[in-house]
Amino acid sequence: MSRTRLVTAALALPVGAGAAALPLGAVLAFTGQGGRGLATLVVGGLVCLLGGFVLTALVSPGGGRPAAVAGACLGAASAVAWGLLCVGDTVTQEWAVPQDRVAGSSALGSWQDGEVVVRVRPEEVTAYRLADGTPAWTWQPPRQDVVCAMSRRTGARTGLLGHAPEGGTCGSVAALDLATGHTRWTQPVTAPEGQVLEGVLEHRLPRPGLVTVAGDLAVLPHGTGWRAHGLADGRERWTAPGHPGCRPGLADGSATTVVTVSDCGRDTAPVLRALAAATGAERLRARLPATGYPRHAAVLATAPLTVWIHEQERRGTHAVLVYDAEGEVTTTIPTLGQDHEVAILPGGTSHGFPAFAARPVRSAAVVGDVLVASGVRDGDRRWTSGNNGRPYIDTRGRLVGYSLTDGRHLWTTELDDEVEVVTEHDGRVWTAAMDRLARTAPQTGALEEELTTPGVQTYAPADLWIAGGGRYVVVHEQTGDRRPAVQLLR
Repeated sequence: MSRTRLVTAALALPVGAGAAALPLGAVLAFTGQGGRGLATLVVGGLVCLLGGFVLTALVSPGGGRPAAVAGACLGAASAVAWGLLCVGDTVTQEWAVPQDRVAGSSALGSWQDGEVVVRVRPEEVTAYRLADGTPAWTWQPPRQDVVCAMSRRTGARTGLLGHAPEGGTCGSVAALDLATGHTRWTQPVTAPEGQVLEGVLEHRLPRPGLVTVAGDLAVLPHGTGWRAHGLADGRERWTAPGHPGCRPGLADGSATTVVTVSDCGRDTAPVLRALAAATGAERLRARLPATGYPRHAAVLATAPLTVWIHEQERRGTHAVLVYDAEGEVTTTIPTLGQDHEVAILPGGTSHGFPAFAARPVRSAAVVGDVLVASGVRDGDRRWTSGNNGRPYIDTRGRLVGYSLTDGRHLWTTELDDEVEVVTEHDGRVWTAAMDRLARTAPQTGALEEELTTPGVQTYAPADLWIAGGGRYVVVHEQTGDRRPAVQLLR
């Protein structure tokens, strides 16, 4: 082939690419199948088409029509191949619940169990079928009570809900059958009175961690300690007295271990205990490095025993701590670093209260011996001007990984948007960030899968559930302003 024909074929490449990219991009956009490469496909196709025509016009017609056709066909094939790569990295809304009875109603938390997703509001709990989003059942607290606590996880198709008169202290717990919405059993509890935090009585708010599911057990506050009941039948299994002078703060657990934190007063360090789930026997007891009950506290894992503490004071403890079997701290990961904040709650600890008050959304998860969390930096949120001249907030975000063995910073993975939720599923970490879902390898931080959610934006913290079969459930804390209560993406 002569040099002139080669040049003609090369310059015809963008013409063919543009001619194929534009209609293909339009079809993908209309059907909602385009992924992150859709903008490149459309804009690049337009540039290639216009630029290719200009360049081809400068070439002598002596280059030959066959060479131009061959180049155009090769360019078109390349554009089609890119378009096919765009398909498959997108999930779209299969169904949505526009609002949960009351527009703008705030949810306290959610569960996904079996083929239902449950959205818990103070006055009503509603389960939706994953198949089509229709309500499966509703449950309301007795009398005029409202929900004041809920378990972080479920077990044996059962979840725990505390309820009390509005503004009162949690006094009863109901075990809810999540298949039917029926109450399996109820138990009275002696929840602690609240303390004043920034002028607000804590007990007037839902209490995260007040009740917990640990394997086949329901662990509830009882006097100064804790009491375990069979999750299925409500029968008492064991009681564990509290530390003298202390009261229940929070509990969490697994099938083998129940971890409790006791509030021992304003000037005394809280007590951390690990109990055998089968018998309630104490395995570990230690004082947390805090003066009084911290502003935020959470048990992130039971193996290894990992606890997050965030005190209100500037020079207080702000760290994730790992304990050994003797109750000694083996690893300390400061959450307020010079480069970034290891954010356990979405947006970092600058928020006054967590999203979903009874079962807070977390932007961190422990997978094996790695803590994966959102890394928040100053400047991640900044005002910018859009094409219409109206300002909007542009966000950036990242995931960070830390070793629980020695506290080393293992990796940082930059993301295009602020991380709003981090959840573990089958040994992998899933994140939601604006209009994208991503699956990350916890050991390396490598992005294994990234899914675009066109038209679906989680621009406020939302619960994310990986329901299997390529289904992703998003539960919003508040409805209204075009935000549905629940969405299923596929």
